[in-house]
Amino acid sequence: DINAKEGDTVKFTPVCTDPDGDKVTMKITGYMTTDSKNLGYDDEGQHQVTVTCTDTEGASDTEDFMVNVADLNRPPTLDVPEVVTVKEGETAHIAAEASDPDGDKVTISFEEPFDTAGNWKTKKGDAGTYTISVTASDGAKQVTKPVKVVVQKVNNAPSLQSIRDITVHEGETINLNPRATDADGDKVTYQYSGWMSGPTKTTGYDDAGEYDTTVTATDGSDSDTIQVHITVLNTNRPPVITKIQ
Repeated sequence: DINAKEGDTVKFTPVCTDPDGDKVTMKITGYMTTDSKNLGYDDEGQHQVTVTCTDTEGASDTEDFMVNVADLNRPPTLDVPEVVTVKEGETAHIAAEASDPDGDKVTISFEEPFDTAGNWKTKKGDAGTYTISVTASDGAKQVTKPVKVVVQKVNNAPSLQSIRDITVHEGETINLNPRATDADGDKVTYQYSGWMSGPTKTTGYDDAGEYDTTVTATDGSDSDTIQVHITVLNTNRPPVITKIQ
């Protein structure tokens, strides 16, 4: 008998002789019809092969033997994306698909912080690049593939404190002194538009009236804006003697 496993190639060499020196023909029947066979992955079991030798007079001899094919467990196949990209606060999902060529039940597992369903709810501070292992197993053999997970940083805009309405007299100086905080610790710069083009302004004696100035705080990516209302009151100046005749 011949012992083999699925996926192997079975070969044998039958030898027929005739004591009378007659020409002999050989026939192989049963599981094999030639002296070589490539075993498939559904060939597990015991299979009979018959070799018959016949001379020119019609006399023959027959020999039976068994080919015992053992099951060969093949690993499952696994398909995963190369890259998964999300922003902080979003849920990253790895869409993994697996199958088994032998029809075995396959389980898929994910490296932490992903759960059993392949999900990870990211949060602030998780920005970075991660390599996550995904494994498909049929209980005996397994296959593992890496997935690159990119969590992009979400920028928080600065928060600009409001500035109360300002009232001054002509000739006085206005100081806005804006204050902003940035949750990410980014550097904040200020921009001014409207009646004022900077944080300070010395009013003139023709500036009586009401004005609005826009203050913008930016971290280079996002910004916050407030509007400041300014009232300039008229300043009565005493007369000036310019000439005595």
